[in-house]
Amino acid sequence: MLSIMVTPDFWRNEKIIALGQSKELKKSLASMKNAKYGSFNQFFKLTKDGGSEYKLTKSTEIANRKTPRLTQYI
Repeated sequence: MLSIMVTPDFWRNEKIIALGQSKELKKSLASMKNAKYGSFNQFFKLTKDGGSEYKLTKSTEIANRKTPRLTQYI
């Protein structure tokens, strides 16, 4: 963790974030089908004005609008 804080530029391109099995997520991030890990930079795209935009904004908004399901554990 200390290395990430001290040298963030290096870690932005290292594939250390587990992607799971979601094909839709991997497609959104433009990574290969069989990729197991992604980098921080893969979650963002550059905009024309030189800034960056989070690629999963729409998916996050849809997920946040959903009503949580309450389950009971017996």
